Amino acid sequence: MKKRFDRELEGLVMRTKEKAENVEYYNLKALTINQCAGCFGCWVKTPGLCVFDDDMEQILKSIVHSDLLVFASPLVMGFVSSLIKRCMDRMIPLIHPYFDFVNGEMHHMKRYESYPQLGIIYQKSEDDTEEDVSICRAIFDRFVINMHSELRFFCQLKDAEGELI
Repeated sequence: MKKRFDRELEGLVMRTKEKAENVEYYNLKALTINQCAGCFGCWVKTPGLCVFDDDMEQILKSIVHSDLLVFASPLVMGFVSSLIKRCMDRMIPLIHPYFDFVNGEMHHMKRYESYPQLGIIYQKSEDDTEEDVSICRAIFDRFVINMHSELRFFCQLKDAEGELI
C-alpha cells in the first residue's frame, strides 16, 4: 500500500509541477530530520532557529516563503506517518513562545507576518475508519490555529489533484 501511495504521489507531484510555478517537494524519507528534543532552544537560545543542524532548516525556510504547505501521507493506525508528525513538531520555531488569545483560547503568537495555508492528502488503509479520519481532521483543524493558518483542504490522494491545481 505504501509503495503504491508513493508512486501515485510522485505522479501527482509531477503533474502539479507541470501546471504550477515554484513547487518544492520534500521526500521526508530521504531527509535527515531529528525529533524535537523539547529543549526550547528555538525560543530561548536561538529564537526562530532549531538547535539541530539538519534538513528541517531548509524546509522551515521554504514554509515561511510559501503560500501553500501540503502534507501527504498514508494513514498509519488512524493518523499521518511519524515522519509528518516529526515535521509538524519541528515547525515550532515558526511561532513565538508567547501567547495571545484567538477565539477565546490561548495560542502561540506569530513570529512571521504570514503563514502558508495547509493542505492534507491522505490515503486510508482498510483498517482506518471514518472516525479515524474525522479525528485526524480535527487534529489538523487545531494545528492550523497554532500555526496562524487555515486548512485549505483535507482529502484522499485520489481527490487531491483538483484541490492542488
